[in-house]
Amino acid sequence: MHTSNLATAQIPSTTVSGLCSICPLDSRCDELFGQRDLGLAAGLKHTVDSEITALRTARAGICLGKALEHLSLPVVWNPIDGEPPLANGHFLIVGTSGSGKTQVLKAIIADAIDTGLNPLVFDFNNDYCDTDFLRRHHLKAVNPMEGLPLNPMELHPDPQDGTIQVMVGIFEVAGILRKIYRLGDIQTVKLRDAMEAAYSGYGIARQDRKPSVTGYPDFSGLEHEIREIPGHESLLARLSPIFSLGLFRSQPDERSFREFIDEPTVIRLAPLPTEEVKLAVSEFILLRLYNLLVTGVHQIRPNRLVAIDEAHKLNNSDAVIKLFREIRKFGVAMILSSQKAKDFHQDIHSNAASCLFLKNSEISDRKYIAEQVAEAGKQKEEIVSLLLAQSTFEGLFRNDHYRPFERVRITPYFERIR
Repeated sequence: MHTSNLATAQIPSTTVSGLCSICPLDSRCDELFGQRDLGLAAGLKHTVDSEITALRTARAGICLGKALEHLSLPVVWNPIDGEPPLANGHFLIVGTSGSGKTQVLKAIIADAIDTGLNPLVFDFNNDYCDTDFLRRHHLKAVNPMEGLPLNPMELHPDPQDGTIQVMVGIFEVAGILRKIYRLGDIQTVKLRDAMEAAYSGYGIARQDRKPSVTGYPDFSGLEHEIREIPGHESLLARLSPIFSLGLFRSQPDERSFREFIDEPTVIRLAPLPTEEVKLAVSEFILLRLYNLLVTGVHQIRPNRLVAIDEAHKLNNSDAVIKLFREIRKFGVAMILSSQKAKDFHQDIHSNAASCLFLKNSEISDRKYIAEQVAEAGKQKEEIVSLLLAQSTFEGLFRNDHYRPFERVRITPYFERIR
């Protein structure tokens, strides 16, 4: 835009501001109208680019809120058909307690169904199972105390050759229980021995490769085998809650679990009695989900949403990391929400195509976020300051549609339903 002779040309500045970058008269403008204002031109070009991005991403996306700059344009998360396509549908939400994480996640879950994403929500605090929320968005709430359609001891065939690996299954389940219940080395060895004995009781030896036609042992059978081991008392004392609650069905079929995940579902973890039981249930559901979906066909676009609030509780979960790395191609988008960016494994950060950083009061975590987001040294200082100064529901949103980031005021769920 040229500022010195606009009046002579009888062109109002509000009409042409920023059009220098696309005007075909560019070669003679300086001669005709005087020196252009490059800063003003660049500013409007950025606004026009933002409008184009908003239009492209809004086709089948979820509107998070409005940009705090750039004319309050809508800021949209579109993992389905945005341009350019996002690398995956994975999304991290980070913010201090009270910054608005739960309201953001409720809004996304509510809109996900309308955009073709079927949600499976892990609810640790009863934030997503109030009657009005469930009814309004046609979600079902599942209480694991009533029994889940999976058996952690079931061995799942390899999707390539159809064989089972008994010892892989033993190490996988024993590894989850060891980590959650803080088992020692000797206790872990006893647990593996008991698992192998339980499989042997079903005629399944460690070298077998064909899936069993008579079923698999369950946790009650595992508990029985543990009791047969000398010096089992401390191991059984640790694991007795997960055995005694009857959370898992002994012989579920694939259809029952698929039906379980194919409906929009909230898994109510809050009623479970201990943190260890909540974590174990979450891990076994996620592992079963992975084992089921990897047998399916590849998907170009996501059609399923797995949402985990309070995700720091599963920050070292092998199942979460495995899902984040591999499950994109099977049509799954994952959203993890937590108070600190450093709660997440580096592989999580590396595989999350979208991030929303809400208010953050911890300086070390703000610096960590700045390292992830900033594209220049000076920008790091700006991000560290912005993260602290943000109000509730304000955040920095980043993906390939918004580079290096967009400042956004999130529209919380309670405002959307008024």
